[in-house]
Amino acid sequence: MKHVTESYGKPVNDLVLTSNEYFNVLDPFLTSLGIRSRVCSMWSENGQYMVQIQAENPYKGYISGREKGLADAMMTPDAVACYKV
Repeated sequence: MKHVTESYGKPVNDLVLTSNEYFNVLDPFLTSLGIRSRVCSMWSENGQYMVQIQAENPYKGYISGREKGLADAMMTPDAVACYKV
């Protein structure tokens, strides 16, 4: 895992893993916790598709109400409840 402290003006984590690990395991898990992620690049390496992703927790103080609404729509009700005050 390569850590990046800021990208596009926001703190992020930068990860590289196989596309199967991301799409079938990590993305559903992160979404259930309310963590948004996106694929930045995809390439083939040794017969496997690799992806580079960035992930962030949308419930930090710097985000707007509209972004919180988007995150709420992507999360499970239990995950939303964990972040609500």
